[in-house]
Amino acid sequence: MVLYFGTESMGQSNISTNTKNQKLQNSAVRVITGAFSSSPSMALEVEAAILPTRVQHFKLANNYALRLLMLGEHHPIHYELFTNLKDELNTSTNIDFALLSFLPDTKSQINRLAGHLSRLTKCWRIEQVKASWSPPWLSSDINVSISKSDKDTSRKEHMELIKTIPYGDGIIYTDGSHAQNNTSSKCIVLYTPFTRQMVSLSYNLGRSMSICDAETYAILKEIKKTTTYGPDHSWHIFSDSQASLHRIGHTPNMICHQIRKECFRKNINLYWCPGHMNIEGNDLADNLAKFSRMECS
Repeated sequence: MVLYFGTESMGQSNISTNTKNQKLQNSAVRVITGAFSSSPSMALEVEAAILPTRVQHFKLANNYALRLLMLGEHHPIHYELFTNLKDELNTSTNIDFALLSFLPDTKSQINRLAGHLSRLTKCWRIEQVKASWSPPWLSSDINVSISKSDKDTSRKEHMELIKTIPYGDGIIYTDGSHAQNNTSSKCIVLYTPFTRQMVSLSYNLGRSMSICDAETYAILKEIKKTTTYGPDHSWHIFSDSQASLHRIGHTPNMICHQIRKECFRKNINLYWCPGHMNIEGNDLADNLAKFSRMECS
């Protein structure tokens, strides 16, 4: 009980000291719980939610050892313990905590506490920060542009936009379709006008998927293909499905979550282009989608 409500004293733990502390705690637990003097101490510790003194000793030692990691880099204790463990030729600030168990001076209480770090850091599980993961409470950084003009005006705006895109940027048109035999096979078309490369892919996404899911999945597949070009490359992806573009930034859908994850910290822009308005890329993507749909049927 002294370990909980008293003042901790620094000293090297041994069997005799631990035995005395355990006997004192056993007597205190029996008095507090109102149990008989012959009641088993281990059962009373479980009932009172109190750890054995040996476990408490290790817990306190580990807590003080972890406090050493919170010290500043220029703190005297930090400097004394960790300076000799760093590689002088390595600019990294990482420390090999396993070397702490080989400290020559084990008589010092600080060195004994630091020796606990070699056991703690070897097996601890700490969640690592993933730069590609976007928390759901943050707003999406995907640039989605949907024109509110009529289709004729939107076509003119689209053609002007194409002229302003640098030649080195990637321009891609996507489309999706639904198989006529209700097998829910989604056909995805990728068209790049600068290289005039056309790719037609077919996927079976299941009977529960809609045409909107096919359009969204087409965007996801193309975004994944852009990762091979590096994060500094800019991409402009066009789709004639407003519903797919609207749902990407707000809908809690698995495909939309994957799109937001793939677009994190990448220069990817999504645009809506009017369908069946004599736009070369969109018309070719639509025709190839119809051809792939017949193959899926």
